[in-house]
Amino acid sequence: MQPARGEISFYEDGLITVGSGSEISFKINASDVKEALVKAGVGCGLLYLKLPEAQNPDEHILCRFSMSGLNNAGELCKIINYYIKTGTADIPDKPDESICKKCGRPFIEEMNVCLFCYSKTNVFKIAYSYLKPYAKTLVTAQFFLTISSVMFLMTVLFNRHLIDNFFEPRTGTLPQVATVALAMLGARVVGELIFIFFSRRFNRATIQYSNDLRVKAYEKVQSLSMGSLSKRTSGDLIRRIMQDTANIREFLTDAGRWSIEHMIMFAVALIIMMFVNFRLTLLVLAPVPIIAFLMSRFWRLIIVRFERQWRKESKCQSILHDIIKGIRTVRP
Repeated sequence: MQPARGEISFYEDGLITVGSGSEISFKINASDVKEALVKAGVGCGLLYLKLPEAQNPDEHILCRFSMSGLNNAGELCKIINYYIKTGTADIPDKPDESICKKCGRPFIEEMNVCLFCYSKTNVFKIAYSYLKPYAKTLVTAQFFLTISSVMFLMTVLFNRHLIDNFFEPRTGTLPQVATVALAMLGARVVGELIFIFFSRRFNRATIQYSNDLRVKAYEKVQSLSMGSLSKRTSGDLIRRIMQDTANIREFLTDAGRWSIEHMIMFAVALIIMMFVNFRLTLLVLAPVPIIAFLMSRFWRLIIVRFERQWRKESKCQSILHDIIKGIRTVRP
């Protein structure tokens, strides 16, 4: 079944109309309505009218809508119910679209700051304040993980020494070749052991950090007023607590960690290449400026699509969490 597009309009004289374009399929005056109600379902919402003589509200459904229209449907119900009680149509002026004053881009839905202009330094400061209890463990683990990466690169030097001094001139003896081979094996084994041990420590610290973020996010949600909570669906709240903190943990365990290690490995590999043959190294690095320029241009194109994919995935996660609805309780 394909979703239908339509409009629900409320006029100052109390007339409520439902239709698509110029075609009106249903109309009624608010004075003949007892109450306008909105109900959040699983993946969609329901807007219906309760008439004075009606016993079953399902007989007076105005429309079904996606969860993105839940806030607008709630505001419409408030306007209709206010007219029913007072006879006055308190229709607010259409709010201007939220636009960043600095760059002119519209704000992303459900956000009041511009992601393009917001200070990234403040974000890292806040993240570091939460990360501070685990900073010592993470820095130590990252240091030894970098050493393990360097140990993996040491096998290249041993291999060069083995070929240039023993295999190519054919002057090496069996004990000499065995010594270099054992050195290569030892560097590999030591690097693997360091990698396994400190990867566990690093991952354990990032998991604890992620759990702390979830606890703080949950406490923040609990401190919000009922009015603020009613503007968000259960799926949105669950996604904030679970999915967003999981993304931060994945950045620390994967993207952030591997970016640091690869930068250090690039510097070490560059030094080794310059030591082996600086002319060949310069020849290898010659296309780097062109590749960097092309990558920067490509990134400008791909970042727009990546942001679109991020928004779609965010909506998908919200709908997915709405299937198992959260139950909000008010305790005295």
